[in-house]
Amino acid sequence: MGSNTETASPDLTMTEEPAQTGVAVPTLSFPPEHTLCGLYRLWSGAAGGELQLPLFSGEPPVPMEEDRMAEEAARLYQALTEKTMQRWEQVAAALVNRTLPDLDGEVFLHVSQDAMLVWCLLLPPVGEGKAPDLLAVMKAMAREKVDQGVDWDGLKDLLEEQPRCFVLRPAAWGVPPVRGEDGRVVELYPREQTSCIMVDELWKEDYISLNLVQNIEKGEVICHILPPGKGTPGKTVRGQPVPPRDGLPAQVPKGRNTALSKQGDALIATENGHVEFTGHSFQVKPVLQIHGDVTEKDGIVQFMGDIHIYGDVASGTIVRATGSIQIDGVVEDCTIEAGEHLVVSSGIQGQHTAVIQAHKGVYAKYVEHCTIYALESIQADCIIDSDIYSNGTVTVRTGRASVVGGTIRAAKEISVGTIGSKAERPTELLLGGMPCEAMERNQMLEELTRTEETLRRLRKDPDRDLKREEISKLNLSVYVTKLKLEKLEKDLEHSFVRSGSACRMLCDEIYPGSVVTIGGNSLRIENKMGNSVFYPGKNKIAVSSREAT
Repeated sequence: MGSNTETASPDLTMTEEPAQTGVAVPTLSFPPEHTLCGLYRLWSGAAGGELQLPLFSGEPPVPMEEDRMAEEAARLYQALTEKTMQRWEQVAAALVNRTLPDLDGEVFLHVSQDAMLVWCLLLPPVGEGKAPDLLAVMKAMAREKVDQGVDWDGLKDLLEEQPRCFVLRPAAWGVPPVRGEDGRVVELYPREQTSCIMVDELWKEDYISLNLVQNIEKGEVICHILPPGKGTPGKTVRGQPVPPRDGLPAQVPKGRNTALSKQGDALIATENGHVEFTGHSFQVKPVLQIHGDVTEKDGIVQFMGDIHIYGDVASGTIVRATGSIQIDGVVEDCTIEAGEHLVVSSGIQGQHTAVIQAHKGVYAKYVEHCTIYALESIQADCIIDSDIYSNGTVTVRTGRASVVGGTIRAAKEISVGTIGSKAERPTELLLGGMPCEAMERNQMLEELTRTEETLRRLRKDPDRDLKREEISKLNLSVYVTKLKLEKLEKDLEHSFVRSGSACRMLCDEIYPGSVVTIGGNSLRIENKMGNSVFYPGKNKIAVSSREAT
């Protein structure tokens, strides 16, 4: 019938994962020579074969990690082996005399190592023994000191089922502890400042609403810090408490010029300035606020941070900032350099000498008679007789939405309402490449030419020590400039290859006198065109209607 020799290690297989838990459930496999299989054959009269006992018929009643479940399955296999060996020895002793003993059925219970789960398996009676009943189950529970979370309804159903023996199922389970909620950070300032301009009911852009400078005063709150929650304790099947884990404290995004409040429930500014998120923390950058106009008598205005000018910037002024510059008034013929964004709420009247540069975007109400460089985007109501360089996009879609005269250069896209004029004002539009770097290359070439000319003059009379020292410095300058030019040429060549068909120009109407250049191809507009898209074609510039795109 069976053997009293058992294998020490169980044969465990893993069933498919239940959808709710994502954890594979082990199934205990007992070989035909196992005493459990011997008892099963004695009870059922079936032919020899292995037994498969899954730990659960569905989702586990308590959460259990896969490694922990496999470890518990091994303990359960060992406990069943020991129990069935004891019972088989009682049967084997009587079989020596070719008789069956009268043994009552037994209730096998296995309590998990953490006392959070109890498995039950009913062993059938032998001979004239009594079958296990609810009272026997209650006595077994009492022996194991299990008095919490018993599935009495499930056990009653099991006792009424056929077959009810050799079925492994959970009979009691504890209440798992609930981990506390993690602390959170409630941010009062956006991490990213959008460059979307508000448009009023007259389709005029409100550039002041950009507010790229987020002013904050010392002591003001940047974000609230919510503390972690306390966990809820659990309880084992023996009534013992299971301590919970509290939530983790919030990671406070504390940066330069910020500090935690005394209560630790808020991140506050320790200086007046501008709030900015740097990728992992909030910091307060200093802001230079000028409540009035900036004139030539103010000299060069330079600041390591953001600048907010509430008035105009007059002729002859130089304004430089490592951060953003916001100007609420008008910009005249001056020089402005912004490390990030430049916003001119009223407009720019450059008088053909103003030079505007921004490492991110330029936003202006109108642009007249000036030169602008921006690495990301340029946006305005209208652009008149100006040289525009953008490594990203140029958008003129609100207000007058017109570009008249001058040259517009953009790497990716030009989008304009009206290009040119009825008077056929010459207007040039170029797409592709890296316009800002191309202009930088031209400036470097001019500088190199001037330096080499100076060297030629000095080398004619190199006797004086002062001139020899100056020649040495100029030689070094020429060497460095040539290295920069070489790298810039490679970048420009790669950018031209990458641009391919990724650039285009959109317009509602374009007048004769305008010239569109994409790559090495140019198209002169001879007749007025409406709702058109210009993009690279095969050895030419392709044009299609806006509706077709």
